[in-house]
Amino acid sequence: MIRDFNNIALYLSLCVLRLWCTTLPGYIHPDEFFQSPEVMGGDVFGYEVFRPWEFEQSPQCRSIVIPALTIGLPFNILKILNVWAIKFGYGDIINSHSVFITERLSFFFLSFGIDYTVYTIAQLFYPNNAIQSLLVLASSYVVLIFNTRPFSNSAELILLALLFCTYVKGSTPKFPLRRQPGDSSTDRDEFPVNLAFLFGCIAAFGFFTRITFILYAFPIGIAFLHYIFLSARAQGKSWHSKFSELFPACLGLVTTTGICVLADSLYFGTLKVTFGGVILNNDHIFEFLSNPAKFMKIGWHGKFIITPLNNFIYNINSENLSQHGLHPRYLHIYNFVLLFGPLTLLTMKDLNVSVKFMRWTAKRTYKTVIVYSGLFGFVLLTLIPHQEARFLLPLLLPVIIVPSDRLHKLPILFWAVWVIFNLVFVVIFGGLHQAGIVPIMQKLQNQSLGFKHCKNINGYFRCELGKKITNPVKNQSEIFTTNIIFYKTYMPPHHLLGYPKSWRGTNIQVNIYDLAGSSLSNLGNLLSEQVLSKSSLVDNIWKGHIIFQQNNKNSTNFERTLLVTPSTTELSPLFIESYNEFISIGDHNGNKKMRLKLIEQQWPHINFDHLDRIIAKGITKSYWRSMGVNTKDVTPEIQQLEARIIMGTTMTDFGSAMDLVFNSPLSSFCPSKRLVIDSGPLIKGINVRAFAEKIYTIPEVISEIRDKHSRDFLNQISFDLQIKVPSDEALREVVNFSKKTGDFASLSAVDLRVLALTYMLEVETNGTKRLKKEPVKKPLNKSESMEIINKQEQQQRIDEPNLVSNLESLKLADITVEFSSSEGTDHQRDAVSNLYQVENSEQLNNIDFNNDCSLSKDEPIVEISTHKLKDEEYDDDDIGWITPDNIDDYQAKEHEFPIDLKKDMLKLLGKRIRKVKNWVLRCHACFKITTNTEKKFCPNCGNAALIRTSTSTDANGNVTYYLKKNFQYNLRGTKYSIPEPKSGRNANNIILREDQKEYQKALKNQRKQKEIDIFDPDYIPKLLIGISNSNSISPVIGYGRRKPKGEKSDKKFLQNVKPL
Repeated sequence: MIRDFNNIALYLSLCVLRLWCTTLPGYIHPDEFFQSPEVMGGDVFGYEVFRPWEFEQSPQCRSIVIPALTIGLPFNILKILNVWAIKFGYGDIINSHSVFITERLSFFFLSFGIDYTVYTIAQLFYPNNAIQSLLVLASSYVVLIFNTRPFSNSAELILLALLFCTYVKGSTPKFPLRRQPGDSSTDRDEFPVNLAFLFGCIAAFGFFTRITFILYAFPIGIAFLHYIFLSARAQGKSWHSKFSELFPACLGLVTTTGICVLADSLYFGTLKVTFGGVILNNDHIFEFLSNPAKFMKIGWHGKFIITPLNNFIYNINSENLSQHGLHPRYLHIYNFVLLFGPLTLLTMKDLNVSVKFMRWTAKRTYKTVIVYSGLFGFVLLTLIPHQEARFLLPLLLPVIIVPSDRLHKLPILFWAVWVIFNLVFVVIFGGLHQAGIVPIMQKLQNQSLGFKHCKNINGYFRCELGKKITNPVKNQSEIFTTNIIFYKTYMPPHHLLGYPKSWRGTNIQVNIYDLAGSSLSNLGNLLSEQVLSKSSLVDNIWKGHIIFQQNNKNSTNFERTLLVTPSTTELSPLFIESYNEFISIGDHNGNKKMRLKLIEQQWPHINFDHLDRIIAKGITKSYWRSMGVNTKDVTPEIQQLEARIIMGTTMTDFGSAMDLVFNSPLSSFCPSKRLVIDSGPLIKGINVRAFAEKIYTIPEVISEIRDKHSRDFLNQISFDLQIKVPSDEALREVVNFSKKTGDFASLSAVDLRVLALTYMLEVETNGTKRLKKEPVKKPLNKSESMEIINKQEQQQRIDEPNLVSNLESLKLADITVEFSSSEGTDHQRDAVSNLYQVENSEQLNNIDFNNDCSLSKDEPIVEISTHKLKDEEYDDDDIGWITPDNIDDYQAKEHEFPIDLKKDMLKLLGKRIRKVKNWVLRCHACFKITTNTEKKFCPNCGNAALIRTSTSTDANGNVTYYLKKNFQYNLRGTKYSIPEPKSGRNANNIILREDQKEYQKALKNQRKQKEIDIFDPDYIPKLLIGISNSNSISPVIGYGRRKPKGEKSDKKFLQNVKPL
């Protein structure tokens, strides 16, 4: 009895902990706000919100019924309480914090539906372990964190738990089993009518909550039908009685489905209900009450909408799923362990033991049903390429229920690991992960809507910060506009800002811009549009106040701009922190930095996308200081183009912050006059407007932009992209020069035309005086001695000035284009950005760029990206196809050729490529170099001693070889004698020289194998006709790593022992 009391007290303590977890600001995923609260905030409170795609696209894919019941109803209760609070003099209680707490409390109370299910099942089958099952459930961070968030997955889990509980209660024999007088033998086993009706209603609600509910509920539905039609107690019953028992469930299912379809159709406007030809409204209700006969005049027009069906059609299209992210199929295995930790092993062990008992005729079918429910949902969800951990929340039921009969036998070690596991993730997901956004939205509400007592000081309006929302004024002479930019954060929930739609047209205006993970250049472009210019400002008026600056175009409009971004975000190319730095005014093209001033800090906030930066900084005193939301302000200088920005999310180590910041103009750079771009910047979404005054490309590049994202970027680019066709003469010169350098085979037709356009622009501007007539002769071997080669230093700096980009931190180092070897992975080859790496990074801070703008403004710049060879007019060579084996050589030549032409080449982010890194073969027997990487034997000495060595070539043709220090030759296998040659077709004799007949025969077989056309109708695979395909294997060169004669163990002689 005392033990039960202690367990009950512990459970109540965990319930209090769950209530506290509802107030934590952790932000797990945008869907916790945008699937229900964001939509209901706009419908109930009239806020200006961001409606997600499920509710906006046609046809709509998300039902409004569940959001209206779980969030809309609590919001309406809050409105009623607000009316009473105002009536009794407490003032308006609807604000960002109260709205946030209301939506969390709703799911806090709904989560106890899971507790009720687990306790009911345990009480029916394992009454002694009922409280232990509740303790495991209540202490899981899945319940403490995920189920107190308004996810649709949380509602799915609650409905699945109630559905399973209804089935178990309806199918479990009633106790006591003593028959009452007049009862038949089967009356006590019939599924109750009220529970059957409830079973159908819950199934319908679950279907309209999430389409994946069907996967988890399908085994429960099969078990329900099995109980009615095929179970032992149904034997001897007539079909009429069986269908009569099924009818209440079908009635509940159909009725609820009809209500949901009608509600969705009316909400989304696809169905209109009319009365006398007029759309029905609230005034008609009183007419119906006064005269019920008027109900006959109600009509409708339009069509019904079934949102789950639309959701299913949308998700079966892989192109639609790719917009939300595609994941490997095995990711759910990791998610399963991430959610349930130690219970994963316990559940899998019980599942392995009881597999043979998983049948519908088992003694206790409840465990069979819930196991099949979990397996069916888990297996089918792994087939869907879009996988998130929250999709597996319904697996909490089988994980808790399956081992519930032996929880009391678990050792203390399990409970210790279980508590530590859940405590860690409660802290991470509840208190740290993106935890600065919700508090900053509450502070932004006061910053944007709560200011008061505004005074005009030298063209600025200085306002005091208030704690209550200020009512707007229409037709006011001054309009106060706040622009809020979110950068490198999760989507901001607009309903927590609480800006009403009706305030548009008043003197208080708020605009929210969500840049998410956009590039720094996009942030700079947006700020250049939002930031205002002002000549002077007194510093002390900013202290403790909100400052609005007069708009240059509209004297009655006063604006400010607020920026919310993690503190680990690198903003130095756009902003300066110091007050003493002076920047002279320039044009409005973004040649000036902006000023930041810290206003306030919100702690903590972690963005695990930048975990490397968190770990790199370490736990220091400044680390704890920066784990919060920083509010920064701008102090403009005289003759300074300034911007005012408020917020940014700081993040350091395990914490981060959100910064409220004010700022000023972009950093300077040295643009060229003309820039020729390939498809790389357009596909990557790089804004190259800052690089040059005029930007050119060719029509073939535009035709390569095929995906929707790149097309949208192309249609919305903010610079004038001029399309030109290169002349035949320029194309001829480029083709001839590429043939001289040997690069023609590796360049596609588009590459050649891009280079030809660059050549044409250079000739039009400066003539041919700066162009090379003949390619540079690149020395293959500077010395016959390996020691001399190892000591040579040929890394000479290029005399031409550097090109500084405003997209980086104004620090430019030598750029090396590195092409991965054939040992790299496929995705590394596909990513163009991975082909570049910065060398000599230690010299970054030692380079002076102040006077680095002497680059000729008339020199065109070419940006090259990797193209696949196309079957066009320049593919009539005998080099062969680009394959995974030789792609590195092709990529190397493609980037090497523009440097031979003496043209400036840029990386995607504007860094200049100074030298090309490539691979050659070096013989460690004669120390000669060969550039043919297909060679197996040294062309000079004939030995199989070629080792791959990296080299770099600068613009002047100087070659540097990078040799490994303390290199040791692999002599394994050379100490054994050469075995005797073996005869036979499949003999695998050792190959030591290129002229061996075994080697020539192997090459011949390989050539034959390549000539086989598998699409030839007469082609028959050798495997089908019993012929070995061993000749197609590449020959092994050299001794190998084992004994040439085989691994034969020495003979052991046994000593004869005489018997006693």
